[in-house]
Amino acid sequence: MRKVEKLSGQNKLKPYHAYDGWKKKHFETKKVTASLEEVLTKLREDLELYYKKLLMQLEAREIKMRPKNLANITDSKNYLIIQITEVQRAIDQLKRKLDIDKMNLIIEVKMRKQAISEVRTLKAELAQNRMNLSLQPQLGSIGCCNTF
Repeated sequence: MRKVEKLSGQNKLKPYHAYDGWKKKHFETKKVTASLEEVLTKLREDLELYYKKLLMQLEAREIKMRPKNLANITDSKNYLIIQITEVQRAIDQLKRKLDIDKMNLIIEVKMRKQAISEVRTLKAELAQNRMNLSLQPQLGSIGCCNTF
């Protein structure tokens, strides 16, 4: 009987150990990626700075190249380059946001699956406990009747 209780206790703890293992891996990975995220943030800031410098240089060149009597700058190649650069910058920002949202969604899905698994485990434990409680009075009455 003690062995059964011991094995039952070990079975109940398996999901918790699995969750703890997943949680430890998650936090260890998070620690490692923290430094990488700092580097990534710095590189993104540098990229943003380069975009701004490029746009300023292109706009300055546009002003120098534009004849004084022409007010329409939309026809020049330089203006098109400026527009392309701005669109590329916007696309890069959207891609970064998409990547971040994908990662957050993956994390949420994993956590939801883990929560569902834990709820199932808890429900099974509750059903087992209810069954044990309902069987205990019956076993007790059977045990007292067999004493001759």
